[in-house]
Amino acid sequence: MRGKSDRYGLLEKLQTMVGSGALRGELGVNKTRWFKIAPDVTVVALKSMWSSVHLQYTRGNETRFCSVGNNVYRQLLQRAEHVWDFQVGTEHGVTVSENRKEAHAWGWGEHGNCGVQGIDNCGELTLLYTCAADETIQQVYAGYASTWIVVYKEDQ
Repeated sequence: MRGKSDRYGLLEKLQTMVGSGALRGELGVNKTRWFKIAPDVTVVALKSMWSSVHLQYTRGNETRFCSVGNNVYRQLLQRAEHVWDFQVGTEHGVTVSENRKEAHAWGWGEHGNCGVQGIDNCGELTLLYTCAADETIQQVYAGYASTWIVVYKEDQ
């Protein structure tokens, strides 16, 4: 992994979780820092909010999720188990459960984009949507103060 700017120590934290060897290079104009990913790690998804990075990866047979960066609006997700997919917006994120029946959100929900009116900061996953028996979540999208859930409904 490589980065040019590292205001929140993202590379060092990611290197601790999934790296192999030392963090190399230096920051500055036309300079970068980088590290090698450990051989037993496969990156599934790497997505970034305004000031944080969210990584879904496998190590051995286990899928893991980690968030590093600025947490002023509780946008760093502490735990995420059984996640099929996730997306991030400016300062909030959305997950889809492995069975694709539930969507959850976390982070800065100032406009209700985390599914809870009156609670701006959701550090834990908050349920946004539960599918009916004949529905499956196909995709989720997170944007600037918005959340979208695409649901497929079986024909009867």
